[in-house]
Order: sequence, then C-alpha cells, then structure tokens
Amino acid sequence: MLNNAPNSSATGPASQPNAAAPNFPVSGAPAPSYSMPGPYGAVYVPSQPVALRAAMGCAIAVMVLAALSSLYMMSWRGVEFSDLSWIGFTAIGGLVIWQLWQGARWAHILVIVDCALYLTLNLTGLLLLPVLSQAGVPVLEVVGLAGAYHYGDPNVFFVLLIGRTALDVVLHIAIIILLAQPQVLQYFKAHEDLRSM
Repeated sequence: MLNNAPNSSATGPASQPNAAAPNFPVSGAPAPSYSMPGPYGAVYVPSQPVALRAAMGCAIAVMVLAALSSLYMMSWRGVEFSDLSWIGFTAIGGLVIWQLWQGARWAHILVIVDCALYLTLNLTGLLLLPVLSQAGVPVLEVVGLAGAYHYGDPNVFFVLLIGRTALDVVLHIAIIILLAQPQVLQYFKAHEDLRSM
C-alpha cells in the first residue's frame, strides 16, 4: 500500500490558534449555538437572537409603563383593589416572557396575538371617536371632565393619555415586527424540533 499523506516536514509548521483573537462575540458573526443529542444525530439550537432580546425589552417596557401608569393613578385617587390588578398582569406577563426566552412556541404566538388585539382595539377606539361625536356624545368634554376630576387639569390627562397610548402603540408594533424576523422564527422552530424528539 502506498502512503499518499504529505511529508510533515514538507508542509511546514502546524498552524497555531491566534492567541490574540477576541474571546467575545464579534458583530456580524453568527450567534453561537449549542447542540443536543437526538435520535437522528445532533440538533443545533441557536442562542436567543438579537431581535428576540429587543422584543422582550419592548414587552418589559410595556409592563413597566402599565405599572407606572397604575401607580400614578393610585397617587391621585387613592388605592382601590381594582388598581392592584397590574400586579397580576405583570406576573403573568413575566411568565410569558420567560417562556418566550426559553423558546416556547405558545408564548411566541400568544405575544403576537396579544399585540395584534391591542392594536386592533386602539384603532377601533380611535375610529369610533368621530362616530360618537357625530352621534352627539361630547367625547372631548367627558375626557376633559375626567381629567379635571382626577388630575385637577384636563390638559395633563390629555397629554398622559395620548402620550401613553402612542408609546404603547409604537412598542406593540415593534414587538410584532421583531418577533416576525426570520432568525426568531428559526429559533422557535429549533426549540420546537428539540421538544418533539
């Protein structure tokens, strides 16, 4: 038998790993992944994509905004039992976000459906304002009276209501866009395949 392997002395010194190479993620490089043994070989599960992390940050911002809004309302009119509902919603939201981080497909779907429903209800409410005004309902006067009653100044209520709603809408749109990114869908697909084995 002939040995076709090159002579080790002819190929030169073996290449050494670069000791000065960075030991942290490089921008533009693919996200690191880990593999799990499966019945058909190794299954590679990617780490959480940047778009998923950004969507989770937006979801946390929505929960913090809701909590701050409830606390602000409680400081004006006092604490009622119904005002403490944000604690339960925040706990449920935290559980869903944790499951989203773990790659649960149901959490992915639930967050997208929740954001879509929120946007639909806000758009419907916005479109109903002119209809209610034409029907004779003094919408702006009612909102102004509520603001004057709760805050002492109706303008403060308008600014808070419009500002919070606008910020909520932007955050919900961002969550939907980020969770629909291909790398996020690939991440959930990989976790779903791993669980089905």
